[in-house]
Amino acid sequence: MLDQFSRQINYLRFSVTQRCNLSCGYCGNQNCLSAKDELGAYEIQQIVQAFVKCGIKKLRLTGGEPLVRADLTEIIERVATIEGLDEITATSNGVLLTHDSAKALKAAGLQRINISLDSLNPLRYKEITGGGKLDDVMNGIDAALVASLTPLHINAVLMKGINDDEADDFIRFARKNPVTVRFIELMPFGPNGDGEAIVPNSEILARHPYLLPVEGSSKSQPSVDYTAKNWQGKVGFISPITEKFCDSCNRVRVLSDGSLLPCLGSENKTPLKPFIDDEQKLMEVIKTAIREKPTGHHFERGCAAGYSLQSIGG
Repeated sequence: MLDQFSRQINYLRFSVTQRCNLSCGYCGNQNCLSAKDELGAYEIQQIVQAFVKCGIKKLRLTGGEPLVRADLTEIIERVATIEGLDEITATSNGVLLTHDSAKALKAAGLQRINISLDSLNPLRYKEITGGGKLDDVMNGIDAALVASLTPLHINAVLMKGINDDEADDFIRFARKNPVTVRFIELMPFGPNGDGEAIVPNSEILARHPYLLPVEGSSKSQPSVDYTAKNWQGKVGFISPITEKFCDSCNRVRVLSDGSLLPCLGSENKTPLKPFIDDEQKLMEVIKTAIREKPTGHHFERGCAAGYSLQSIGG
């Protein structure tokens, strides 16, 4: 499935909820869609199936926090039956991920998971997340590894004056553990609209010249990964602000209300819910919206669409 700029769109990020068990400042936690207004498991299955018939090969379930949905396992079981879908992954804060739930998600068809973690300091983690416990996330990381929800990515957003002094701690974590710690530049949503808190990834990389690039990464993969001799893991850098990768973008998003968002920097949403029971019409609407996917965002100018990260799934 090609857009107007001949980019192959084969990756769908699907926000199954705006609700979250944490309250991180940069995500935004106001005016969230209630559980009763979220798409049901059947509706999610129908929309994903239409996307797959249009050419989507990879699905990532996001939030909010996907694990707050009691039917997440059912959602995964349903989409896992869709022929032509090659990969089903999820992004979580890891707090609710236990050994039992990780095992159940794996059995349902989830292949791997990313865990968001912005501090390795218990007190700071609690402050950033509005009360979260670091031990819960660490248990979630262990549960993901034991259940083989791998390769496991740990996503860290560094912010000036808040946690930017922890870059070295995260890098040491990657050296000692079989994970990829990925530094994601802060995007200008909500209170971060002025871009003042962004930590350029180039600054982190410059301080660690011993890091060696990992060869063979996909062009459409925004993370540029590195490792070093005798390391168990890797570090990655996702730089949407300082090193835009829009030219190779292969993804679109569906929000938890059933709207298609072709780009994080776009305000143009296309409702899909009205067409759930008419697959051909649904596919036509999807294809039209994807063809009109914009050339890229303009976050480098500090402008962002009128959404919170929590509402769009990052």
